Amino acid sequence: MIQMKTGGNAVKITELEKGTTLDMETRYNNQVLHYEIVIAERFDSSVLVEAVRSEEGKLLDFDSPNLFIDLTLNVDDDKPMMWKNVKVRCVTYKKAVYHQILSDRDGVPFNRRDSVRVYSGAEGKAQIGPHKAGVDVIVKDVSYTGFAIVTEKDVEDSVGSGVRLVFDDERLHLDLRGTVVRKFSLENGKFVYGCAMDNNNLMLQKYVTIRQRQEMKRNNIN
Repeated sequence: MIQMKTGGNAVKITELEKGTTLDMETRYNNQVLHYEIVIAERFDSSVLVEAVRSEEGKLLDFDSPNLFIDLTLNVDDDKPMMWKNVKVRCVTYKKAVYHQILSDRDGVPFNRRDSVRVYSGAEGKAQIGPHKAGVDVIVKDVSYTGFAIVTEKDVEDSVGSGVRLVFDDERLHLDLRGTVVRKFSLENGKFVYGCAMDNNNLMLQKYVTIRQRQEMKRNNIN
């Protein structure tokens, strides 16, 4: 971990020092991979990291519209920082090959507890992919960072597509937007879509808190 104090503030990727090590998570279809990257050079609008290669030494290409990439920085005695949906491309600088990282978003503190999912079971409507009609779904679970829905509808080429989920539960109206990062079928013929969250709102925070309290009460009773 790096000895860095963020004070809970947002940090630009270009503010990180040379030699800083980050975790790079890539998501493509149903595959999630992690790479360790090291900042080699800093510029006003981007950073260069040491070239990421396969075990065979082949330079990896991350420049794809269907590839979703997040960066995480572990910080000593503080919350990790996360940069979501960064762009990564191969470049040559001073006759050496690097991967360039570009991010139009600042890194923000990430509380790992936020990734704890709570069961929902509520009925809702979801629009999966552009120009798609809404389908009936059951909200399987939800957290601050993602949600899963179950439906009879098999949406082709859905991984990497945007999704909008609307449902009412616990006297709250929730309107969530995300990206489908995985899809799998169940024995009953239905399909589960796991989605990474694109927005975080007050209603969502209230809903997760209510569900967490209910689960705690049930566990205490049992």
